[in-house]
Amino acid sequence: MSVDQLTMENGDYDLTSAATVLSHIPDALNPVPCMVIAFLGDGAKNLDGTGGTFSLELKINGIIINGAAQQKAVDAGITRLAWISAPFIVPAGDGTVLEITSPNGADTDVDVTVYLFDIGYMPLIETFVMVIN
Repeated sequence: MSVDQLTMENGDYDLTSAATVLSHIPDALNPVPCMVIAFLGDGAKNLDGTGGTFSLELKINGIIINGAAQQKAVDAGITRLAWISAPFIVPAGDGTVLEITSPNGADTDVDVTVYLFDIGYMPLIETFVMVIN
């Protein structure tokens, strides 16, 4: 069993409106169990530190996973943030998109690095077993 990086996307984004920070089709022929890790701020181009509730919309083929954007409350003073998604399956040929929105008007130039991983079947099965038990 292995975890494979499918893609890494990096850029400087205006997070004051929904910024698409990841857009990738993992596999056109097979479903892929995936996980996303996103880093906001790199030490030079950081969040403004105001805090507040960030919105993260992880979509597959235009449909938001779990039916709604995830809300991430961030304490004041935080200028760098990491977010890890729950495991999810991307059907064959479908695209994965992550959009991030900051509640702060000063977050207009933030470095964001996003990784999309193929996590294999075992971690996904273990997650469901843990939920069922």
